[in-house]
Amino acid sequence: MNLENAKRIELFLPTGNAQGVCEVTTVAPPVRAVRTPRAELSSAKGLVEVESPGLYFLFEETYNAGEKQRVYIGESTDCYQRLSNHKSDKEFWDTAIIFMSYVQEDITLDQQKYMEYKAIKKAKKIGRFEVVNKNEPKKKNITLGRKSDFSKIMESIKSILSVLNFKVLEPIEEEGTIVNIDYKNLNAKGSYKNGELTVFEGSELDKDITNSFRETHIEKRKNLQDKGVITEKGGVLVFEEDYPFDSPSEAANILCGARLNGWKHWVGSDGKSLDELDN
Repeated sequence: MNLENAKRIELFLPTGNAQGVCEVTTVAPPVRAVRTPRAELSSAKGLVEVESPGLYFLFEETYNAGEKQRVYIGESTDCYQRLSNHKSDKEFWDTAIIFMSYVQEDITLDQQKYMEYKAIKKAKKIGRFEVVNKNEPKKKNITLGRKSDFSKIMESIKSILSVLNFKVLEPIEEEGTIVNIDYKNLNAKGSYKNGELTVFEGSELDKDITNSFRETHIEKRKNLQDKGVITEKGGVLVFEEDYPFDSPSEAANILCGARLNGWKHWVGSDGKSLDELDN
């Protein structure tokens, strides 16, 4: 077993509510984060320290199927006060995640803004979320030593965000188990890794839908068409770009217009199902 990339992440629920305020910490490098629902920001102030300098992410959790979630990324010398202001000037967000304890006593404002710059740039490049920052911060010059430190810190930030199910800094997997859809004569290929199925550009969809096709999937397919992710070419629906789905079944459902078990209908080059390949 290779533990080179292993990480220890600890969660603390001050009220015992898994959906409420949550404190998350990593050991190496030491990073502390607080997730708080918008409605519990004042409670978070009393339960855990959120008045410190830090980097923060504001996430939308109620959005239409097929659309990208919105996120705003910022930094502040007092995250609690800044987020309180964002209740009125950033109305879309439902959940905030604040990263604080990476900040050392001697950190400068330029170094803080460098972290914000890197987070926004990376989130936009990955493209999982719609980054709603209107103005991209300018890149600040910092020492090579600090850049090295912050690179490691950003990895911990990415891990914490992913554990909390906000993969805004998680690259869309380019490697993994290559699979094809086994349904009718559809020509569709993808890659499976870590629970996620990325459908490749050029993959075909079945234009016909069955009675078992869920309303949520009908809506998601329509929104993907409205966004230009799915287009019609020569009477065939195809993906115009690689697109990640949260599960093999969701990907299979959207492709095939039917309610299917993706673990059975995604197969490898040897004909084995993804369920067999994963065991």
